[in-house]
Amino acid sequence: MKKIIITFLTIAIIFIGAIASYKVIAGNKIEDKTYAFLETKGYIKDDILDLDIKHSFINKLLSFNEWRIFVTFKNEPDITLAFAYRNNEIIRQGISSTSPLDKDEILYYGQKFDDGTLNSKATAEQVITSDQNDESDELITYNGKEYKKSELCNATLHWLELSEQERMFSSYLPPELMTFEETWGITLTTDNITPSSITIKCTQSGGDAIGELQTGSWYILENWTQESGWKEMPYAIQSEFAWTSEAWIIPMNDTVEWEVNWEWLYGKVPDGKYRIGKEIMDFKGPGDYDKAIYFVEFEIP
Repeated sequence: MKKIIITFLTIAIIFIGAIASYKVIAGNKIEDKTYAFLETKGYIKDDILDLDIKHSFINKLLSFNEWRIFVTFKNEPDITLAFAYRNNEIIRQGISSTSPLDKDEILYYGQKFDDGTLNSKATAEQVITSDQNDESDELITYNGKEYKKSELCNATLHWLELSEQERMFSSYLPPELMTFEETWGITLTTDNITPSSITIKCTQSGGDAIGELQTGSWYILENWTQESGWKEMPYAIQSEFAWTSEAWIIPMNDTVEWEVNWEWLYGKVPDGKYRIGKEIMDFKGPGDYDKAIYFVEFEIP
């Protein structure tokens, strides 16, 4: 009987230890992911007053959120944002306060968070006034190149304010500042733009391509927002799909056109700033090729 009790206690201790280890290890992982998520919104650790991660096995058994995250910002200590960790993603779920919030206030603080300004002490009136200022001519220099401030998203603007050391440890890569050295003489332009289709004109001139330049049916459509910069449009298609494997030759010192209709994949897209990317290959032989993705920007309407 004594052996049974000892065995039972040993198993119980191991089980409790395993649960504790799981909560610590998974909790640390989720904390890192939460900070990385907040960084994409334009926030750093110093902006956070409190980050509280809660776990519930009962919720997991009932198919509710196993992990819940509560974030409070230093400049808004009375406001708490609630998130859930589900399917390897941080998902915002709600906003609470030490005093009741009405619908407009909830929408206001939600918009401030999305805009990356919840760490700012600006009032709603000040935020609106600031948004109305014309900053299109203000230039920011990075690596010897000038960028219009109005063309950089909030996350990128915040990243530029970091020190060199903070940038080294940051997981965020500013999409607008990523340079691409074009060496194949490829230039993309657009024509016949609609909410569901576009004509891409590909002109090849000069360059140092070694083999035969080719492309295929694959493309990617991205939308730019002030909040987060370039992000791929969500799929409208619900079922699995595969790209066809044809190779379209890009003639040297000539222009070729490709008609792209994305309604089947992305649906009809609303007005906004977009870019479409095409993968181009310098094919030198079986198993011997280089690839690069070329983008061209456009606006709807």
